Amino acid sequence: CFLTPMLKRLKDIDLSDMQSEVFWQWVEGESTKNYAIDPLSPFRVRGGQRIPALYDFSTATDFYSYILTGLSFLAHQLGLGGLVIILDEVETITHTWNYSDYTRGLNFLEGLTRSALNCAELKRIESRMLHNRVRPTPYSYREPHLLLILATTPTHGLRGLEELKNLIDKKTYLRNFTEAEIEVIYDNLLEVYKCAYPHFSIDASRRENIFKAALQRSKRELREFIKFSSEAFDWFRLSSAENTE
Repeated sequence: CFLTPMLKRLKDIDLSDMQSEVFWQWVEGESTKNYAIDPLSPFRVRGGQRIPALYDFSTATDFYSYILTGLSFLAHQLGLGGLVIILDEVETITHTWNYSDYTRGLNFLEGLTRSALNCAELKRIESRMLHNRVRPTPYSYREPHLLLILATTPTHGLRGLEELKNLIDKKTYLRNFTEAEIEVIYDNLLEVYKCAYPHFSIDASRRENIFKAALQRSKRELREFIKFSSEAFDWFRLSSAENTE
């Protein structure tokens, strides 16, 4: 569906041909929608080059998952363990007001996760998978050798993301820092801040108040703790500068 036509074309590619640029755009994972949605385009990817188009404007989870699992299969055939994919800050998928984009993002993560888990259902094509009037592909290419690592900060109450987490059996949770550990981090943060602003200083009482407020507001979530503390330092620094003018 994907890899065989791609490898055949790679063997016979003509670098002087305009279509070769479209081909490399496809190989690099760039959207080729401009060459796919115009049926009269001489460089139309599907038909003109006999490889399915990659989309960034609609559902295409099966295409991308198929390619990634195919690469993992090829890596294994070459004597390697397979393909490792690390996705950090997965929670950012929720940072969109467009529900359609959120749903597509979840579909992609679910499809890729289930493919990495070697789900037999995703190795075949079903009629319900049809989309964009384009022939679909299976989500998985043969036997995938894909290690997928998803990293996320705590999220609560997001139905789709919680369902995604439930698909994964092997989970590692980082423990919260103790108050003593956070205080060490706070002291180091303050020293770094003073390096950036050498004239900045706060008395012991104010320093303690900021620490307690940051600890309470952040609920010991490190990113929120650092953000609150840094913004508090900024506020006191800027307000002190205004008072001296």
